[in-house]
Amino acid sequence: GSDFGDAYLDGADLREATLRAAQLRFAVLNAAKLAGATLTGAVLDSASLMDADLSGADLGWADFTEANLCRANLSGAKAEGAWFRRARYDAKTVFPDGFDPVAAGMISV
Repeated sequence: GSDFGDAYLDGADLREATLRAAQLRFAVLNAAKLAGATLTGAVLDSASLMDADLSGADLGWADFTEANLCRANLSGAKAEGAWFRRARYDAKTVFPDGFDPVAAGMISV
């Protein structure tokens, strides 16, 4: 439940970190290494996660509303119950198998 709102964490190495229910609104996490991290219930709305590695992360019930996920790697991530409304992605964003960004309300840029 830590508050990292507006934090500038570009390129931060947060692999396997436990950020359960962390407040990361408007945080800058471009190219951050979040592989295997626990982000269950975290609030990442309007965060920038361009080029971030979220592979294998637990994103359950996290809020990614209006986040920037362009070129992010979410392969193998667990996203059950996560919100992605109006989050942006591009052709280089990698999603977990079976994940449908359009059905999740995401916007292709």
